[in-house]
Amino acid sequence: MIAHYLAVFLVDLGLVLGSVGAISLIRPRRFLRIPSRSRALGVLGAGALLVVVGCVLPASETSVGTPRTELDRMVDLRTRVLIAEAVALQKSCFYSINRQNARIARNALPTRL
Repeated sequence: MIAHYLAVFLVDLGLVLGSVGAISLIRPRRFLRIPSRSRALGVLGAGALLVVVGCVLPASETSVGTPRTELDRMVDLRTRVLIAEAVALQKSCFYSINRQNARIARNALPTRL
């Protein structure tokens, strides 16, 4: 549970730092101790790094143990449908890419040696 709050905190802090850095790139904010654009770029980079670290931290899975209301059942069903659609889309994209690669490979082979 602590890791979840830490991840949220890191992402939020990264977004704030990134925003301040982006604004300071346009016009450096001396009252924030960002006297130059190079330091503003460093603040922007630190913010981006914090967002990435916060996103990489493992997220805890939350689900309803026993569906008690109609909403619980609908959300669970909708989640299963979305996952099934995503898997089907990934498979179709994979097969499509493989077919394209095979066609390219066939066309790239020399006809005579």
